[in-house]
Amino acid sequence: MLMGNRQNNKFWEATLRNLASSVGVAAPVVDTKAVCIDKNRQWRYWRNVRNSATLRSARRTMTAPFRKITGRG
Repeated sequence: MLMGNRQNNKFWEATLRNLASSVGVAAPVVDTKAVCIDKNRQWRYWRNVRNSATLRSARRTMTAPFRKITGRG
């Protein structure tokens, strides 16, 4: 959820273009529209960021040298 929306949208637009091409559409055009479903969603549960798999993986990668030195895994 953190700063990945643009890449995610580009990925799905390309996927839809490729799908349309594979079923025979000559010049596929993908039109997207972003809609905010819940304005409160963005900040109400900001503490849940600690459960982000991306952040956990980054933290684990960054602390790997220290864990190796201390023998903790």
